[in-house]
Amino acid sequence: MVIRMKLELAIAAVVVIIIIVAGGYLLTRSSTTASTSIASTTVATTTTAQTNTSQSTVLSTTTVGPSNSFVVKLASNATFGTYLVNATGYTLYTYSSDVRNSSTSSCTGSCQNVWPPFYPGSLANLTAGTGLNISNFGIINRTGSRSKQVTYKGWPLYFYVQDTRPGMITGNGVAGFQVATK
Repeated sequence: MVIRMKLELAIAAVVVIIIIVAGGYLLTRSSTTASTSIASTTVATTTTAQTNTSQSTVLSTTTVGPSNSFVVKLASNATFGTYLVNATGYTLYTYSSDVRNSSTSSCTGSCQNVWPPFYPGSLANLTAGTGLNISNFGIINRTGSRSKQVTYKGWPLYFYVQDTRPGMITGNGVAGFQVATK
């Protein structure tokens, strides 16, 4: 029991470090992008701020972002076929321990530190991209907390903290999680 608690604390510490490093990377990237040219400074700064807010949301899932809207869209590759990503291209996952069409999530405690739930603030803030139908999305209450989570076809959606940039798919097959496919 003590070893398990120490392991959970170590995992939580690693997650915090990843979030801090990712935040520093995003701030550095923001400064570089914003200074590209005087003519595009306003556009670049606005775009960078929106992108960084969305990327921070991926890691913290605590803010909605400047537009109060989240898009779920489709991406594809040879290995996974067509799969779900958020507006900035971060991969969304499902968890094999969840029960389809359940009103709760099975990923709680330290699990949700590694697999943050996808939640844009309300279903009204969610937009389904081309090829997706908004009626396939729903909202559940997170088990043991007051937070909520988006579902797709009855399955709760998650991010993986090890996916540190858009297009990464490092969580497939890890601890019962798999890429959310159409």
